[in-house]
Amino acid sequence: MNEKSHSPQNLVMQGMQGSGFRGTPIDDLDQLRTYRDAADALRLPYFKIQRAARSGIIPTYSILNGRKYVKLRDIITLMSAI
Repeated sequence: MNEKSHSPQNLVMQGMQGSGFRGTPIDDLDQLRTYRDAADALRLPYFKIQRAARSGIIPTYSILNGRKYVKLRDIITLMSAI
C-alpha cells in the first residue's frame, strides 16, 4: 500500500464509514432511533410507536439527555409475533 492510504486523515475517514465502534457497521435494525425516525422507516404512524413505547409494549432506551429511543428490531419482532 502507498503512504497516502495510511495517513491519519484516511484512517479517520475509514473509521467513520461504518456507523459503529472502530468502523464496524451496526446493523440498521439494532441502531437506536427516535420514535419519528422509526415510524418513517417502517411506514407506520408516529403515534402508534409512541403509544406502544409509553405502554411498555416495545422497549425504550435513554441516553444521557432523557430522550427515548427504540430499535427497529424490537418493533419488527413485536409485529411478527402478532
